[in-house]
Order: sequence, then structure tokens, then C-alpha cells
Amino acid sequence: MTTVEVQIGEQGLVTDARVLASSGRADLDEAALAGIRRCVFHAVLATGQAPTGWLKTQYVWVSGEAKQAQAAYEELFARTRQRAEAALAMLIEAGRAGSAAPAEAASLYRKAMQWRHPGAYYRYGLILEQHGDDQLAAALFRQGAALGDCEAATKYLQLRQAQAPSAHAPTSDIYLAHRAQACAAGPELPPQL
Repeated sequence: MTTVEVQIGEQGLVTDARVLASSGRADLDEAALAGIRRCVFHAVLATGQAPTGWLKTQYVWVSGEAKQAQAAYEELFARTRQRAEAALAMLIEAGRAGSAAPAEAASLYRKAMQWRHPGAYYRYGLILEQHGDDQLAAALFRQGAALGDCEAATKYLQLRQAQAPSAHAPTSDIYLAHRAQACAAGPELPPQL
């Protein structure tokens, strides 16, 4: 395990990082420092206030090669980044991080979609629908639903029904209809493979 301390600047970037407790392997300690230096702390961007002092984080390494540890870190970084970008976009869209900025929120939703964040597909689809692009919005709702977002499943089915009320539903739409019903009832179904 490597324990790292960081200082974060006003732009949400790491301004300094150091190893507080070594894992005993220099390559793993360097991987931890390299990883944390790549992070952007979106909460600082939203609030405009950087934390004071050193913040502590730990990297727990599992036995195996450093490449495997780096791959695990990259996956964790991707998941954390998509959540942070989607959450920040929602704050910006709602005006909770200053005045509402739909274009900036849309840009962050698109970034989160690159990391396959289900809710980002739904929120960006809503923006497109408000601008009259129902076809692209429906495609985004469908993708968000396939990734497990209940609101996206419901919205996709509503749009599809409005566009072609008598059309025969493909099997994938039947699955999404079941997902939307299950969401309304409570527990979420697993994402469609």
C-alpha cells in the first residue's frame, strides 16, 4: 500500500504530491504519484475553493506486476472521472456552481459519455430534446438505458411511442420496457449486454 499526500490548487489540479508511506517498491510509489498528479478535483472547480493543507489518499496494491496495478488504477480513474464529470455537469446545468451554463454542462456530459456514464446519456439527451433533436435524443436515451439508467429507459420508450405508436417493437425495446417497469417498481435490472 502506498499512502500519498497531495495539495490541490484553485484550478482543481494537484500542485504538489509526496509519498507519506512507501509500499516498499519504488515503481509502485512512482505509479501512485503519477496517477494522483493526473487527477482533476472537479469539486474545486465547482466551488472555486481549494482545500488548505495536505490531503491523504492510499493506493492498495495487489500482488502481481506493476503493469496490472497500473491497469487497475486506470480503470478506477476512468470510473471516478465519469462520475465526477457527470456530477459537475448537473451542478452547472442547475446553476448550483454559479449561473446556469447549459453549453458547459453539455460539454461535460459529452465527456462523461466518452467514459460510458449512463446518466450522462440521459441528461445530454434531455438537452438535445429541448433543442428539437428528438432523433438524436432518442438514440442517447436508448444508449443510457442499455447501460442501466432507468430514467433513460422510460424516456426512450416515451419518445419511441410518440414517434411510432403502432410500430412493432424490436426485442431490445421490449427489454427496455421491462427495465422501465422494474425501475418504477423499485430495484434496477443489470445493464443490457
